Amino acid sequence: MMKLYHNMTFSLLGVLFGIHRTTASNIFKASVPILAVVLKHAIFWPEKEAVLQSLTKYFNKYRDCRMVLDCTEIPLQK
Repeated sequence: MMKLYHNMTFSLLGVLFGIHRTTASNIFKASVPILAVVLKHAIFWPEKEAVLQSLTKYFNKYRDCRMVLDCTEIPLQK
């Protein structure tokens, strides 16, 4: 979970947990499919009618679109 949430390197995860970075990588790769199965009920596609009803004027010309994925990253400084 730390890899997903904080995007830590496998080297750093290895140091934190006292394991080799390859072991950290292998554990992560084995965990992702398990998370997909466990969280499957939380991932759903809305019905097309529901999407069309909630379209804003900015997306009205993209009526075949079912999802907009925003991966914007904004660096912040404390």
